[in-house]
Amino acid sequence: MSGGVFPFSISSLRGGTRMEVGMARTFQGNVRSRIVLLFLGIVILCAALPGCGLNRTGPDEAEKAAMRELQGAAVGAAMLLDLYMDARVTDMLVGSSTCRSLREALTSPEARPDANRALEDWLKISGAYEAILLLDKAGICLASAPAGLVNHDFSDDNAFKGAVKGKLTVSDAHKSDLLISLDPKSNGWTAAIAVPIKAEKDIQGVLLSYLKWSRLQSLTMGVRVGEHGYVFVLDRDNHVIVHPDPHLYGVGLRDSPINLTALDDAVKRKAVHMSYSYKHPITGRETRLVGLAYSGGYRNFPGLGWTVGAGANESEILVVPLWMRFFR
Repeated sequence: MSGGVFPFSISSLRGGTRMEVGMARTFQGNVRSRIVLLFLGIVILCAALPGCGLNRTGPDEAEKAAMRELQGAAVGAAMLLDLYMDARVTDMLVGSSTCRSLREALTSPEARPDANRALEDWLKISGAYEAILLLDKAGICLASAPAGLVNHDFSDDNAFKGAVKGKLTVSDAHKSDLLISLDPKSNGWTAAIAVPIKAEKDIQGVLLSYLKWSRLQSLTMGVRVGEHGYVFVLDRDNHVIVHPDPHLYGVGLRDSPINLTALDDAVKRKAVHMSYSYKHPITGRETRLVGLAYSGGYRNFPGLGWTVGAGANESEILVVPLWMRFFR
């Protein structure tokens, strides 16, 4: 019995009697049972004691931290959108008030070639618009970039209708058949900005632009959310207007193929974060955590009631030790 912790073991009793082998097995089994029971007792005791850490506090705090991270990403993305939209509205306000060739083109046909060149340069340098147009009070295009839209009638455009009454007007995201013809890759998605051009108090015309929607998408998609998470944007009616999957543009949260009534309800009550369960085609049932922020506009941008969300699967953003998950 030298050198061992126990007086005998299975390996040392290969040549022993059947009774000795049985006794050894019984003894080892009893020891294992006692170790397991002792471990379970410690776990149960620690789970019951406050402050021990072997309870739901760990997973709860991890989830709260993940939610704060996601909400921070959503707030950051909403701020980027507001700043970008403010810059575009400011562009239009400055252009309508300072560009001499545009103002002259409203009353003088001889000035319209210069107005066309000014708009072409503006469109090329900014890279933020699909089109920039100078319209008269009836909505007829007098100068345009890109070229070829002169004499086109824009009187049915909602942004024009607001601006011709003297009000800066920014339309919500929508699909434009005109832009599909100009740039099929855009799928027609845009938002319009219309600014009245005045001489003293009289409205002489309207400066109208259509935003390049891919710029807004690249702006929001640049916000990192976990490893595979992403930012999305909803309009005031909870329809998708920015998303990694362009096929979901224009689809409501309660519509197929989205069917996220819980998320729709959370946005309507202005929640800052929420979670929902869904069936992942590869990994099976997953829980997704979402942080939410609400665009209120900024400076010259009046805001359009957009909701910005940042979401990621719980499994990739919630760091909880394996032993803690037993208590979730």
